[in-house]
Order: sequence, then structure tokens, then C-alpha cells
Amino acid sequence: MREKGIIVRLLKQIGFILILGGIYLGVVLATGYGIPCLFYKITGWKCPGCGMTRAVVEIWKGNFKEALQYNFLSLTIWPFICLYLLYRLVREELHKGEEFHTWEYAVLIGLLIVIIGYAYMRNTI
Repeated sequence: MREKGIIVRLLKQIGFILILGGIYLGVVLATGYGIPCLFYKITGWKCPGCGMTRAVVEIWKGNFKEALQYNFLSLTIWPFICLYLLYRLVREELHKGEEFHTWEYAVLIGLLIVIIGYAYMRNTI
């Protein structure tokens, strides 16, 4: 019975995130305007997330090549990050207080290196 409660709670959390994301996507599709990047406005450099809203809009339209041009991470790294966050959410619900595994640290450090490398490359090349 405990598992049923956990599944319901997880589905509510995921549903809430999807509803918020859907509302934001709808606003962007209707108006053509997304949330501006404060990092870019202040520094003039593109952050790793710059272009992600436009990339998601293109993914929604089925234009995967254009999505990659707006932000290469949109179809490469971000799906893995989303899956990992889902894994962590489920794991936290099932095993409260359990510490990170060594492989998780390795994966997160690897993702961080790729994301920083991507930010460096898109601003210097």
C-alpha cells in the first residue's frame, strides 16, 4: 500500500512540472517570447541554457535539426539530466536519507564538465 502512495505522490509532482512546462510552452508559442537569459544580458556570453526555449519549441514542432542549432544540449545532455532527476526523485521517495552512490558523483562531474566545455566552446569558437 505504501508503494501506491509513493507512486501517486510522484505522479502529482511530475504532473505539476509538466503542466507548468506546458503553460510556458503555450505562452512562448502564442507570443514568440520566452524568458530572457540574465547571464547573457549581464555578461554578453551565452550560458549553457541559452537557446533552450527555442530548442524545445523546435522539438515540439518536430524540427530536431533546428533544435540542435539553437542549443546542442537540448537533444544530447538535457534528456539524460531529466532522466537522472526522475531517478533521484523516485529514489528519494523509496529510500529517504540514502546517500549518493559513487557512480552518481562520477556521472554528475562528467555532465558538469561537458556543460562547462559546451559553454566555453560556444563563446570562443
